[in-house]
Amino acid sequence: MIAFGWWLGRGTGVAAPVEYQQITFRTGSMGNARFTPDGSIVYDASWEDQGHQLYMARTDDAGSRPLGLGDAELLSVSKSGELAIRINTVFQVGYARWGTLARVPLSGGTPREVLENVQDADWAADGENLAVVRFVPESAHWRLEYPIGKVLVDTIHWISHPTISPDGKWVAFEDHEKPGGDDQGSVAVVGPDGQE
Repeated sequence: MIAFGWWLGRGTGVAAPVEYQQITFRTGSMGNARFTPDGSIVYDASWEDQGHQLYMARTDDAGSRPLGLGDAELLSVSKSGELAIRINTVFQVGYARWGTLARVPLSGGTPREVLENVQDADWAADGENLAVVRFVPESAHWRLEYPIGKVLVDTIHWISHPTISPDGKWVAFEDHEKPGGDDQGSVAVVGPDGQE
């Protein structure tokens, strides 16, 4: 019976090839893109001479529609469809930047400002808490906070792209190991006690 079960199950491990579908056909630069709970795609882009804004697209439709949030950059989408965005962005050097973290429903509205000097953010699976990477001008340090206010990492090195584990216990981030905004470094993981 064991041999028969092995023989029966051995051919089912083949994965289907990945399929890609072009969502936008415009000329310009794109920033972040995230899936929403209903499978739509939200992304930020600067098309032609229209300035930076957020757009919504669907995989079953060839177009995108603006969300009416100009000069905003997408950071994360919660399980309830709330957007974490960055507004009033200040560019430092390389890829390093910060601005005001704001929350806004996917359905639209006025962004509610939450925190200053934020580079990146990620929603926890609970849809309530955020992990943030922020710049502290007084000390020229970068901090990883999760939840907001609880410092897990404080360093002179530039850090970015926090991602919370599904169980909410770990936060992965990019440690660039230099103060400047380069695209080098490594992935680090930190627990709730700040231990890497």
